[in-house]
Amino acid sequence: MQAQQLKQIDVERFMNEQSFSSFHRVIFAVCAVVVMLDGFDTAAIGYIAPSLVSEWNVAKPDLAPVLSAALFGLAGGALSAGPLADKFGRKTVLVVSIVVMGASSLLAATAGNLSGLTIWRFLTGLGLGAAMPSAVTLMSEYCPIRIRALVTNAMFCAFPLGASFGGFLAAWMIPQFGWRSVLLLGGAAPLALASIALVVLPESARYMVAHNYPAERIRAVMQRISSAASDAASFVLHEHEPPSTIADKRGLALIFSRNFIVGSLMLCRVGGDVAIPTPHR
Repeated sequence: MQAQQLKQIDVERFMNEQSFSSFHRVIFAVCAVVVMLDGFDTAAIGYIAPSLVSEWNVAKPDLAPVLSAALFGLAGGALSAGPLADKFGRKTVLVVSIVVMGASSLLAATAGNLSGLTIWRFLTGLGLGAAMPSAVTLMSEYCPIRIRALVTNAMFCAFPLGASFGGFLAAWMIPQFGWRSVLLLGGAAPLALASIALVVLPESARYMVAHNYPAERIRAVMQRISSAASDAASFVLHEHEPPSTIADKRGLALIFSRNFIVGSLMLCRVGGDVAIPTPHR
C-alpha cells in the first residue's frame, strides 16, 4: 500500500498542464528587466559617443574599437552561455552574467582613455551576451508549451524598450551629470537586479531533474507552481522526441534545416553604420 502512494511527476508534462500563474509572472518580470537592461547597456556607447569625441578630443573613426567591443563580447557571451548553463545551471549563469555586466559597466565609467574603455566594454558585452539567452532559457523551461512562443516574444520586446528609453534618459542625464553617469546607471541597475534575481528566481526544474538534485529541492520549487506537486516522491523528465527528419541533425545543419530555416532567417539582423552626431562646441 505504501508503494502505491508514492507519486512520480513528469516535470515536462506537469509544466505544460499548468496555467500561467503568479510564479510564472515573477520569472517573466525579472527576466524581462534583464532583457531591458541588456538593451540599455548594449546601446549605451551610442549615447555617450558624442561626449567622448568632445571631451577626449578624438576623431570619430577612433571610436570604432569602442563601438564594436561590446558586440564582440556579446557574441562570445552568447556562444558560451549554453554550455555554461548546462554545466552550472540556468540561474547561476544568469546571475553571474548580470553581475559581470553591471561590474564591467561601473568600471567602464572610470576609464580615462579609449583603450581602457574598450576593454571594459568588451567585458560588459560578455555579460550582455550570456544574460539574454540564460533569461530566455529559464523562462522557456517553466512556461507551458502552448504559450511559450508568445511569452518569449513578449519578453524580447523589453530589449528595444530598454534601448529606446535609455536614449531619452541619456539625453537628460549627460548634460546634467556627464557621460559617465550613463555607464554608472548601466552598472548599478544590473547589480541591484542580480541581488533580486538571486533571491526570487528558482533554478530550472528541468535542469535539477536532469542533474539528479534531491527530490525535496525540486518539490519545493514545483509546489510554487501547483500544490499538486506537494505529495510527489520523485520527479522525472521525458522529453518529446524530435521528428525523424531533424533527429540526426546538429548545429548549423539543424537551425538551417527545413523545419527551422524560416525562423532562423527571421532572427538574422543586418547591421548598419553607427551615426555619431557632431557635438556642439
